[in-house]
Amino acid sequence: MNERYENKKHNYDDLMDYDADGSRKDYGKSRQAATAAVKLTQDIMTVLACDLNGTDAKNLDHFLQKFKMPEEFCKYHEKPKCDDRKKYRTPTGICNNLERPYEGSSQTAYARIITADYDDHLSKPRRKAYGYGLLPSCRQVSLAFGSKPIFSREYNNFFAVFGQFIGHDISLATPATDTYLTPISSCTCGSKYDWNKCTVIDIKPDDPYLRGQKCMAFPATAQAFKNQICSLGVKEQMNGNTHIPDLSVLYGNTVRTAAIVRSDQGLLKSTRTHWSKLEMPPAQREGKSCVDATYKQPCFAGGDSRLMVTLGFTSVQTIFLRKHNELARALHDLNPHWSNDKLYEEARKINIAFFQDILYTRWLPLLFGTDEFKELFGPIGESSYNVNIPPVVFNEVAAAAFRLHTLVRDLFSRCTPDGNRIDELWLHDISAKAKYAYDMENNGLDSIICGLFYDYGFAHDGNFAHQIHNRLFESVNKYGQLWRNDLVAINICRGREHGIRGYNAYREYCKLPKAYNFEDFGDTINYDGIQFLKKNYGHPEDVDLFVGLNLEDTLPGSLIGPVSACLLSLQFKALRDGDRLFYSHPGVFTPGQLQTIVDYPFHCFICSVVDIDKVPLNPFKPPNDSDNVLKSCRECANFDLSDWAETQSAIDCMMRVLIVSSVLCAFILTINGQFNQAQQMSGFQQSSPSQMPNSMGNGQSNQFIPQNINNNGFRIPYPQCLSTDIAASMLTPSALQSLFETKLQQEERKLANERARNTGLNNNDIMDFDAVQLRAGTHNGALVARVATKVSQELVAILGCETNATITQYLDHFLKRIHLPGNTCVFAANPDCSNFINVRTITGVCNNLQRPYEGSSQTAYARLLPAAYDDGLSKPRSQSVLGGPLPSCRQISLSMGSKPVFDTSYNNFFVAYGQFIMHDIILSLPVTDSGSTPISSCSCESQDTDMCTVVDVAPNDPFMAGQQCMATPATAQAFSDQVCSLGVKEQMNGNSHYIDLSVTYGSTRLTAHGLRTGTNGFLKTAKRSWSKFDLPPGQREGRSCVDGTDSERCFAGGDSRLMENLILTGIQAQWVRAHNIFTVELANIRPDWKNDDFLLYEEAKRILVAVHQRITYDDWLPILIGKEAANRFTGDNGVTSRYDPSMPGVVFNEAAAAALRLHTLVRDLFTRCTPKGELIDQVWLRDVNAKCKLAYDAANNGVDSLLCGSLFDYGFAGDTNYVQDIHHRLFESVNRQGEIRRNDIVAINICRAREHGIPGYNAFRQLCGLPRASQFQDFTDTMSFENAGKLQMIYKHPEDVDLFIGINHENHVPGGLVGPVSACIIGTQFRHLKYGDRHFYKHEGQFTPAQLDAINRYSNQCFFCHTTDIEKVQANPFQPPNDQTNPLGLCNQCPIFDFNPWRVDSRTMG
Repeated sequence: MNERYENKKHNYDDLMDYDADGSRKDYGKSRQAATAAVKLTQDIMTVLACDLNGTDAKNLDHFLQKFKMPEEFCKYHEKPKCDDRKKYRTPTGICNNLERPYEGSSQTAYARIITADYDDHLSKPRRKAYGYGLLPSCRQVSLAFGSKPIFSREYNNFFAVFGQFIGHDISLATPATDTYLTPISSCTCGSKYDWNKCTVIDIKPDDPYLRGQKCMAFPATAQAFKNQICSLGVKEQMNGNTHIPDLSVLYGNTVRTAAIVRSDQGLLKSTRTHWSKLEMPPAQREGKSCVDATYKQPCFAGGDSRLMVTLGFTSVQTIFLRKHNELARALHDLNPHWSNDKLYEEARKINIAFFQDILYTRWLPLLFGTDEFKELFGPIGESSYNVNIPPVVFNEVAAAAFRLHTLVRDLFSRCTPDGNRIDELWLHDISAKAKYAYDMENNGLDSIICGLFYDYGFAHDGNFAHQIHNRLFESVNKYGQLWRNDLVAINICRGREHGIRGYNAYREYCKLPKAYNFEDFGDTINYDGIQFLKKNYGHPEDVDLFVGLNLEDTLPGSLIGPVSACLLSLQFKALRDGDRLFYSHPGVFTPGQLQTIVDYPFHCFICSVVDIDKVPLNPFKPPNDSDNVLKSCRECANFDLSDWAETQSAIDCMMRVLIVSSVLCAFILTINGQFNQAQQMSGFQQSSPSQMPNSMGNGQSNQFIPQNINNNGFRIPYPQCLSTDIAASMLTPSALQSLFETKLQQEERKLANERARNTGLNNNDIMDFDAVQLRAGTHNGALVARVATKVSQELVAILGCETNATITQYLDHFLKRIHLPGNTCVFAANPDCSNFINVRTITGVCNNLQRPYEGSSQTAYARLLPAAYDDGLSKPRSQSVLGGPLPSCRQISLSMGSKPVFDTSYNNFFVAYGQFIMHDIILSLPVTDSGSTPISSCSCESQDTDMCTVVDVAPNDPFMAGQQCMATPATAQAFSDQVCSLGVKEQMNGNSHYIDLSVTYGSTRLTAHGLRTGTNGFLKTAKRSWSKFDLPPGQREGRSCVDGTDSERCFAGGDSRLMENLILTGIQAQWVRAHNIFTVELANIRPDWKNDDFLLYEEAKRILVAVHQRITYDDWLPILIGKEAANRFTGDNGVTSRYDPSMPGVVFNEAAAAALRLHTLVRDLFTRCTPKGELIDQVWLRDVNAKCKLAYDAANNGVDSLLCGSLFDYGFAGDTNYVQDIHHRLFESVNRQGEIRRNDIVAINICRAREHGIPGYNAFRQLCGLPRASQFQDFTDTMSFENAGKLQMIYKHPEDVDLFIGINHENHVPGGLVGPVSACIIGTQFRHLKYGDRHFYKHEGQFTPAQLDAINRYSNQCFFCHTTDIEKVQANPFQPPNDQTNPLGLCNQCPIFDFNPWRVDSRTMG
């Protein structure tokens, strides 16, 4: 009574998506009777003081069901008469099973796979944890799930919406109601203890999305009697719909609803518009299922009040409504003598058959995977009715397994009849709103139907769209408070309210071993999922079924995991085999009729009832040009109803039977006086979805700074894709701040998990990344940059912008106008450069005095061309211009050779020195745990492309069989142009960009300080008793090699990669030795500098950086790109050059990720020789890779023996061949499971460039002045016909060719080792690093003419001699010795560096 009073005051539009249609006679009493029976059971058990634990609890339900309720409270005490319902379905589902006629009917209890698990074993929701304590809050668990689902190209949005349609057809968790069948409205945060009426989910005050909201409260599910037996017992929940897939969602699940939706002539009621020949659902005359209804644009009505949950769902409903009416009209034309009822029933029967055929032959095979479906279900046509199988929905399926909300999109496309995109609508724009259904200019519902085919679905990966995760049914209550719900938390708590056991119980049921610890879940859940469970649950028994299912790894070719597949196969087999009228069962249709139904193409079924020109061959998958082409609707034939035609003889026979039967019935009824009057049908009231306004909550502080804003409002010029109204509300400082804080919290939670994982991590498992500490700031700079990208993605999506590569640059310009708060920006204020006018800083800051952060360490790479991301913002380039995916990185790599040939024009020292240069200017710093350690959670299942790069490996890979992938951390992000703003993703260079020996001295002050002795300008070294030359210092922290000991330590330097191979270590040793030599000489030549650690250190460093730059530009670069190109890009007319402050001294992403990845030159066999040049032996790359043993080999002169050998070892030709040690066996190791793990540098290079958004090779041809290729043979101006043909075999189109692969197939430029496009990119790079470096040694004013002359005269040969134990070195150490062209010279005849010009220094060092 109190509830009825409350409900009179209540606006039912605020209720969720419950259907209040419960008009069947006495069902109201039956619901209350079921509730009363449970409460009576509780009271009896309390009075009897029964212990409900242990064995007694298992037998309790069987005992209690012996106590029957009085008949007046039981709707099942009489069996209905089913004789006249054997051929057609009843609206309620009654009489499907003739022996148990109520089974599977509407408003009966869900069945159970496993007995209920209530805290009191009767009705109290499952809240107790295993052992002791409470289960985690539903909202707490929900918040641990992600809200960034990724797209799956395996299915489209029509598949997801159709799944929701199926779910609504077979299940409706009817809410607890008053006796008038109106959902109770008194649920509040204080209702948590009346669990039979309300479910209450607590919300913490610091909830990131629901601040100020104490709880989510909604009616509990109504109760029903188990097995249609009115008795005492354990609580069971009511399914308001028929359990069987029978289109009750369209036709209704009560007699009254079915009558309301019908028209005459066998038709369903519909709405006609003047602008379309096609129908829409009928207008709703009572109740209100939408929030924006008007007299001219009313809400829609149907068999289920949830038809307007979204207009996507309404669209599917409309398809089947139109099909029914098409069938009814055609049947009337075919059999004009049929009655209205027969036309209705036959059209309904065929329509349901289409629905079931689509469900079982199209939808379920895609959900399960074709092979898994065949194994579980067998051939559909071979099934038969089994009277002993109850066709009922299981509670576990309704409350967990079929709650597939991770697939639900929150953005819906609309398109024209010819498939051209109109726009995109957010979920809240079409949820419980009719507006766009009546949009005649854009084709109403058909534009939404069209969009469903083209929109990719979301992967089933444990991420939920933000609008259902944290903004469900968003509304403002009567007090002006923003109110939101969380469907994930609701699903978890609904499962507990329904007494659903934990995930572990269903593992056992599905023949999987019971988990005794979280690691035991590893056979169904990946490492990240297990960590999720550990963080949120205390024991495996506690894990909620819904949570466990959503964390499962999907089965091969499937969208769901193994336990989900087990439960759902059980469910849909029961609904097939237990349904007497299932379409394919013998006798339901004639063989000819059934064959006609199953032969009718799915796409033609759709075409026949929509205003769309073309539909995909499989409408559940996005269209493509190969296996799912668009099919013209004009080519579809009408559905053939000839098998439903009745011949004249059959009609005459039926008429005679009908007349005789009528006369006989009338005679009997007259004799007995038993003519009955038709009873009036009772009324009903529908509930409707709650309001969902599209406003966004404001943030807490006005920290963001959108540019061009003034007192009159926003002045950003919006891109054309934006809605100005939405943008004006969204692009406010407070809204942006709120969005930023949300994303920041999400990313910080990820990194907190990473720090936990990284505890005790063996850094040798990580590739060649430098784990340098990021520059200090309020927040980690890389983290904030990544968050800014996430905000950009969210913002562009919310604002309704299409994101793709074609509008990347335009969107980027717009987003860069939105600056982050100063307290989050490491570049908020310019540094004081007054003390660094004449001194190069360690970080590179203050090189350009106008833009002081430019080129400094831990800033973004620049770009020669705009980024090419799949989504225009951050998603790695993965799609062919012709549609479909680009070829796998590993697949491309395998097409490259592993048999390189020698090139006698250069040697291995040239290659090693090139690697040294690259390490000096490039460090693609990995995503870290916000400390100093790269993330360690990257695995084959990693979906977050901002965190991990995953290279798939095929099962039949010839070198990596049994290895599923190569997974490495993605590159950390940074802000473009050192401006902390939103925008397209950019990657971080961990080193300073300049050629400044940061590889030796360090790129951070902390590293530089750690490498210095602090006295006399010296660098630290490791002394050797057996040589006059030292080694780099031993490493005190971390471990850069795998074989270091206390006596033979790994080595430390300015860059942790110095031990990638021992030749690289040797070159590092040369520069450390040279620094300390130069420091001594400077102290001797300048007595006034003695004991001045700063001056000696800085001047020695300044001179050696100049020597390094000279060697790089004069000796190394001309060999690589040819003398002509080197002179064209970096040559000078005189002795000196001039600094250009307008030229950025930065590394280009294209050079770092492709053009300077010169791995085709790398050798895998290294010679060692004595100081006299005599051969010692040869060692493999794996013997010197991250190993220090040979560096301490006193008998063979340590690293100097390898440096000596590098002078004699020929290089490899720069072609498409790579040595096996880096091609197929890179960083080979054995993991803890004893499995061999390998990497492939070629595949990693390709995927790294895609991750960095590097455009294809063709774009750089155009940039470098070559014509853009339209066909592969156009490439023959830069490569051989054979190589162009190879690319054609790998790629679909010239635009698809990766830059790294394209330049590796080029013919070399004259006198160089690379092709023309590569030379163009590399030349441009080194031009910028020369003229954009204020301290470049040749620039006017950097050195006096005499000093510059001394630097120029100091040859690479003499530098080599003075820094090693070697006795003879050739004139050009980058080329093999040759008696005629490159003779060996005695090192004792090499002049030392001339320090005389430093006796008087004209420069003043600050």
